[in-house]
Amino acid sequence: MFDNVGGKIKVLAKVLTGIGIVASIISAISIWSQAGARYAGPSGPYIWTGLLVLILGCLSSWLGSLALYGLGQMIENTDNISYYATRTYEMARLQNNGDSKPKSAPTPAAQKSLAQAGGNPPAHKSKTCPKCGEIASAMYCPICGTRME
Repeated sequence: MFDNVGGKIKVLAKVLTGIGIVASIISAISIWSQAGARYAGPSGPYIWTGLLVLILGCLSSWLGSLALYGLGQMIENTDNISYYATRTYEMARLQNNGDSKPKSAPTPAAQKSLAQAGGNPPAHKSKTCPKCGEIASAMYCPICGTRME
């Protein structure tokens, strides 16, 4: 139900646009048919009113769906960014630590220490990279990727 939310929002935007366009077409035809029944033929004001409803209705349906479709696209892009950032982090961790496979979850001891610390990992002070000399506060050097000891 909550998988691929961005894709579902984009489909919803397309469906709502289609419904709005069809409703505009039906409304315009209805206006034109009422004019024909009242005046035994097309009448100028009703033709223009129906045309205006048709054009503005279709245009507003399309413009209204752009924001909803854009939201769906942003959600998909955010999911992709999160996925690739996680993969990049895991690859860097494997490269720097020499592990053969990534860990799927923190160990119970790590979970306990994080819970005692209020759920936040310990803060790192600025350190100098032993390999390239870069000063950083991260666990790994942002330049060469070496673990900051």
